[in-house]
Amino acid sequence: MEENIDLCHYETHERITVLAKRTGKEGGYKARCINPSHEDIHPSMGIDKVKGVYNCLVCHIKGVTWERHLREKGKGYKQKTSKKYLQEAEDSKIKSDIFMAIDTDINNWEGYDQTIKEEVRIRLPYDLCFIPESERIIAMGAVIKAGIFRMSELKSRVKKVSHLLKKQKESVEEEKGEKGPILKTFLPGLIHLIDDNGVKKYLLKSEDDKLVVAETWTGEGGQVYKPRQDLPIGYASLAVLTLDQDITWSSLLKDIERYIKKHLELPGKIYYLIFGLWIMHTYLIEETEITPYLYYVGLKGTGKSRAGQIANKLAYKCLLETMPTAPVLFRSSELWHNALVIDEAKFWGSDMDRDLARIVMSRYKRGVTVSRVDMNKRGEKTVGIYDVFGPLIICTESNIPEPLEDRTIKFQMKENESPEVEDDWDLTTEQALIDLLTLFRARFTGKGLPKHAKIARRRINEISSPLYKILLLVDESRIEEFVEFVETIKASRVADEATSENATIVSIFIDLYNEGKDIVSTQDIARIYNQDTENPNFQISEKSMGWKIKPFNFEKKPIRSGTHSKAGWVINRKILVKLAERFSAEIKIIPADEHNKQVKEPTQLNIPD
Repeated sequence: MEENIDLCHYETHERITVLAKRTGKEGGYKARCINPSHEDIHPSMGIDKVKGVYNCLVCHIKGVTWERHLREKGKGYKQKTSKKYLQEAEDSKIKSDIFMAIDTDINNWEGYDQTIKEEVRIRLPYDLCFIPESERIIAMGAVIKAGIFRMSELKSRVKKVSHLLKKQKESVEEEKGEKGPILKTFLPGLIHLIDDNGVKKYLLKSEDDKLVVAETWTGEGGQVYKPRQDLPIGYASLAVLTLDQDITWSSLLKDIERYIKKHLELPGKIYYLIFGLWIMHTYLIEETEITPYLYYVGLKGTGKSRAGQIANKLAYKCLLETMPTAPVLFRSSELWHNALVIDEAKFWGSDMDRDLARIVMSRYKRGVTVSRVDMNKRGEKTVGIYDVFGPLIICTESNIPEPLEDRTIKFQMKENESPEVEDDWDLTTEQALIDLLTLFRARFTGKGLPKHAKIARRRINEISSPLYKILLLVDESRIEEFVEFVETIKASRVADEATSENATIVSIFIDLYNEGKDIVSTQDIARIYNQDTENPNFQISEKSMGWKIKPFNFEKKPIRSGTHSKAGWVINRKILVKLAERFSAEIKIIPADEHNKQVKEPTQLNIPD
């Protein structure tokens, strides 16, 4: 038995109605998930009308029924106002009239004279643009089938009309906007935002390369814009206009390091340099294609959040978000391309925010976009494409997924030894540093960064290069110090790989190769791996093991076992030697001739069930 149930949307808190099927449990129902990112073919969202709750067993979204939502708010159901009812009725009638007109044209097309046909061909593309997209596609198919248009011609006309209507809408909005400036916080070529006695203004460069302050900015179409007034970021002050332009940039870097040391204890001296370079790097983010993440991890009371606060104060347009939601980050990243500090968020596990994880994974390289299924005002699903590139700091007590950690410079935080770092913020020095960093941006933005030879390979070179370029720009005397740090990162990652899951799997392959095996089954690899793993939560299934082995590039080959076959892998000696070197395997690979003597069946092994 099916019935309609009203739910309170888990994000927007609007009422949404779903068709649900009763289950055996009292008050229990099942329905398709309302998460637009979850294509729920088989209903997986459970609803308990007695408790007034719902949750999806697959994507783990959860919320309450609309009845419970209103009860907790102390309100009852409200009837629609007469005005709203009449508006909805009018919209419905307009839509109905359009469908009736299209249906009439399709049914009577052959009987129309040439003049009426021409009028219909002019009107139809406009009618189609005023109905929902899902219904428009069906209507276009019927119009084409009736012979009124060819497919390519109709698509072209609808596209042109849609573009024309959009332009008309923008023109109307611009006319409305003439009553006052529109909020547009970050403009092309903006140097920074200025706080002038509580009023936020633009800091721009004039044509003669001088800094100027403007309360508003006029775009090419004549529209007037002004900055948002309440962003929680560090602003420059009017003092930036009168500062001496002859600045020693190496001294600025050291001043930033001193400020960090005054308010934060880091794992070692070099980390103050890295954090300082990262802050300066945010001011020239337009000049780089990649931005390294900083990853602060440690127990409570180790200063992780304080590191995020320093970035929020000093870095260029840096927002600090505690346990943020994905929609907030999608919008802010698209609008402001800001630096971001995420303080405590779940990046893996059953209760992870998958959209949030996708944003974080995609911020480090320019041009990488993230798609998201949104709902428009008509309730239709649309796909939005978001550019989320920007500097990022992660502060958390927990580990993060390996692919994400691979993009970070890790700060392993410890409990503070000096209580002085917990003193009040030095606001005078903070403002002076922001003003000098603003001049740093004004001086070098648009001029590119120094080129250099690679200082590492692959990912380590990617994440260290942007900071190394800043160092070349401001203080070449500290290059050796930086290169030594990069070497420690390399050594640390080699050590991590040697004790990783992949290293254990490679060791199993080496053992089996040394025993004379040329081909092994995924099942056997998983069984051997799990023998030494007592905790079932850390054991690997056969299917998961297959996915982990696949990147090793061994040839996949079935292994016969009676009437059945099992997934197997041909052990290529050259590949195995390279894997052993990469993962610093302690087990030595026996010589090829010794291996060949041990091989009993070089092409196939019969492995019993």
